[in-house]
Amino acid sequence: MNTVYIVVGDNGMGNSGNAVFGIYPTEALAKARVKVLKAEDAAEYIYWDVIDNVGPEGADCNIEVCG
Repeated sequence: MNTVYIVVGDNGMGNSGNAVFGIYPTEALAKARVKVLKAEDAAEYIYWDVIDNVGPEGADCNIEVCG
């Protein structure tokens, strides 16, 4: 099983602009992507979340992209 990190962003209050900005194999890479996106002002809220136990069949998850 593996762990992956997903970087997401949202413009808040139901405004358009919800996005998945990437999926990364390490926390360090996810944090680096967040830093770049914040510098670019890509969305009002930008954060990362972790998905554990990713196997050959994938993994179920429920990540809300909202501010």
